[in-house]
Amino acid sequence: MLFGINHFILPEFQQIYTTMDIQLSPTLKFLNDFIQHFPQIILISFTICSLFLIIIYAIYYKLSISQRLKFILKVPMINTYFNLFKTYQIANEFSLFFQNGIMLQQISKIYINQSVDPFLKYIGEFTIQNIENGLSLPEIFKKIGCFQNELIQFIEQGEKSGNLEIELNIYAQILLSQIEAKMNKQIKLIQPIIFLLLGLLIVSLYLIIMLPMFDMMQSIK
Repeated sequence: MLFGINHFILPEFQQIYTTMDIQLSPTLKFLNDFIQHFPQIILISFTICSLFLIIIYAIYYKLSISQRLKFILKVPMINTYFNLFKTYQIANEFSLFFQNGIMLQQISKIYINQSVDPFLKYIGEFTIQNIENGLSLPEIFKKIGCFQNELIQFIEQGEKSGNLEIELNIYAQILLSQIEAKMNKQIKLIQPIIFLLLGLLIVSLYLIIMLPMFDMMQSIK
């Protein structure tokens, strides 16, 4: 839309204004320049953001898994979703493992032997190492530091009641609801901002096109 307006509509009006010797007000000049350069602003912003993300990813890729966890947990917004998704993943998978009679050491070995998810491999290695040091599962997950605190509480409650797989399954469903609610909240927050920006853009285009026409009509009178 902006491309069409900048290359077909605005030049025609500018030619008319030049022919009629109509001077645009400073506000309209600013809006006109802004609309004309808006595609370049978007392109430059996108390029800068892309380069920034590439640099961040290159730095992130060179870090160890433990360093990656610390890095992600310091990034606003991303750390919240990472925390929720990984907690849900572990709660859901551990629930399925325990329901099928697979014990903690076997789960850890399964994670270590897989090569798809480096995070799970790290969890497996970390768990095996700390089991040998005499730590319990809640203590291990608390030490990792990237899970919701409620996960520790559900594990402790499940171990006491002897229904760990049920407790983890319930908590996984709770987490899924929390993730959906949080995403819906973020979408509801972003939508008005997008509509506001589009509204301002449309109003600016209307002012650029219509106000000089009113001035032109006044000059004709």
